[in-house]
Amino acid sequence: MADYIEVDFTEVAKLADDFDAVAVGLAKLIPKAVEVSARNIKDRARAAVQGRRQLAQAAGAIDYELLGFQGFGSTAVDAEIGYNKAKRAGPLGSLIEYGAPGSTNQLAPGGELQAALEAEEDEFVIQVEAAVAQAMNEYWL
Repeated sequence: MADYIEVDFTEVAKLADDFDAVAVGLAKLIPKAVEVSARNIKDRARAAVQGRRQLAQAAGAIDYELLGFQGFGSTAVDAEIGYNKAKRAGPLGSLIEYGAPGSTNQLAPGGELQAALEAEEDEFVIQVEAAVAQAMNEYWL
């Protein structure tokens, strides 16, 4: 009678390799989903600000920037969407978005960026799910 049990882990190792390959595929697909959503939020917020009676010219200052990091076996991507303070009327962005309720003119908050973000949430989830499905499909998982 044997004093040990022998276990074959080759299929488990293959599955782990496949998961690593899916992660590499996702690192290429997720940034695209983030960029598309950032552009959609920017466009939706710009349209809303352009419809304002006051300060509509600030719509052109709404912009986005993609930030990313790749290293140590991981990829991170982030999108900053908002008023570009370096553009014309950009410095007024905080007043437009958050208002100035304590001021003498009682500027009401617009909330156009927040509304655009919330409107894009479901579409972003769909895009991420599609990216995951595509990456898994490429590696037969």
